[in-house]
Amino acid sequence: MRRAIALLVGVLGLAGCATQGPNLSYVGSPLAVSSAAPIASEIATYAAGQLPAAQSTILLEPPPPGQAANDLTPAVTAALRAKGFGVAQPGTSATGAHPLRYIVTPVGQDVLLRIIVDNRIAAARLYQPDGKGSLVAASPLTAMENGS
Repeated sequence: MRRAIALLVGVLGLAGCATQGPNLSYVGSPLAVSSAAPIASEIATYAAGQLPAAQSTILLEPPPPGQAANDLTPAVTAALRAKGFGVAQPGTSATGAHPLRYIVTPVGQDVLLRIIVDNRIAAARLYQPDGKGSLVAASPLTAMENGS
C-alpha cells in the first residue's frame, strides 16, 4: 500500500508535465469492458460528490478522435446517467453544463485515473489488475482543488 501511495504521489507530481490537448479526455491504452466499469463508476461517484446530480448536466469532454472507439466513454456516460446526471453531447450548447474530463494513463502494470470537474476540481486514484481481467483500486481517491 505504501508503494502504491508513493507511486501515486510521484505520478501526480509529473501529471502536470503531460501534454494532452486542452479540454479532452484521454485513455492511454485500451481498457477491457471489465476494466472500464469500475473506472466509470469511480468517475460518476466522484462527480455526484461534487455536484447535485438531479440538477446538473455534465458536458463529458471526449477523447481525441483516435480514441473515439474506447470502451470507457460509453461506460462513463451510462454511469453518470445512472447517478441522475444529464449528459450533454460534445459540440452542443449546454448552458450551465459542468465540463468533466478523465485521463487514464498506464503506470507500469497499473492504471492511473485522473478526474477533472469544472476545470478546477481534480481527483486521482491508482488501479491495479486483479488477475481476473479487471482493475481494483490500489490507493485512496486523492482529491485537490487546483484553483483554476
